[in-house]
Amino acid sequence: MPRVLAAVDGSEQAGSVADYILDRFGGSIATHVVVLNTQPKPQEWQTRGIAQEAIRDRLQELGQKATTPIAERLEQAQIATKPRVELGDPADTIIRCAKEEGCDLIVMSAKRLGRVGSALVRNTGVTWGSVAAQVVKLSDIPVVVVK
Repeated sequence: MPRVLAAVDGSEQAGSVADYILDRFGGSIATHVVVLNTQPKPQEWQTRGIAQEAIRDRLQELGQKATTPIAERLEQAQIATKPRVELGDPADTIIRCAKEEGCDLIVMSAKRLGRVGSALVRNTGVTWGSVAAQVVKLSDIPVVVVK
């Protein structure tokens, strides 16, 4: 049974991740999908005076808002899912969770860039800070980046 990590961020492009998985694995192939959302771990200076538990709860809530619609869509197509929300650096967290879950494939979306970002890519070919680019570079398993 293929195990897929679907990295979703709650953006419109996250729907493309579900579309790809449904096209590739929907129907007759038994598949297990870990639907992962990563939330940035706040720095201490950002949260001074706020209860850490309240911050964790809020980040979990935001992560669940990103994972739930994707998981529900996949489950309607009889694809087993495991929603998961983690705090930390997105690229490192995606790689770590894929290893922990024994995944064979990572599927994620690439954020659409604004005018400045598009000009940088066009002129230099480099997308600085791209989580998708970092995951592709660091991953030991195949990574599919959908638009």
